[in-house]
Order: sequence, then structure tokens, then C-alpha cells
Amino acid sequence: MKVNYSFLVSARVTTSFGKRPLEALSGVTSWSASTTAFVPASATHRANLFSLTNGTDKPDNSRSYSHKKINSLYGTAQLNWDGCTSSRWYAA
Repeated sequence: MKVNYSFLVSARVTTSFGKRPLEALSGVTSWSASTTAFVPASATHRANLFSLTNGTDKPDNSRSYSHKKINSLYGTAQLNWDGCTSSRWYAA
């Protein structure tokens, strides 16, 4: 099962003169995936013969579970003044 959540916020501060001295963007992402599988425990004596009596050991199956999760936080800010622009990017 895979799950993905994203959240994004943008802000713009405008002065009374119509200039935009500050713009900012920030976001969060969360991704997770999990799997469950059955894993056979033994090899076979004869290739391509799938039988309980063809195994090198007694029949014994086990279950495998895997889970992975990634969280991201990111943002940017842009500051404008008198026609000059300065941008900074931050990510964690």
C-alpha cells in the first residue's frame, strides 16, 4: 500500500505602492509504502518441479514485511527592493 500526502502554502506581501517586497513558498510532503509477502524457505532438488516433497528441507514458509517512509520539508523566500531581487532556497 502506498500513501502520499502533500501540503503547499504560498504568501505574497504587497505594499501600497504596488510593489511586492516579499514572496514566500513552503511545503511538506509525506510518502510511505508497505508490502507483505510470503517467502519460501527451501531450495528444490529438481528444477521447475513445484511440489512439497521436492524441497531440500521440510516445507516451512515465512512472511516478509517491508515499510518505508520519507518526510520532506521545503521552502523558498524572495525579497525584492528597488528592482533588485534576492532568492534563498531551504530544504530539509
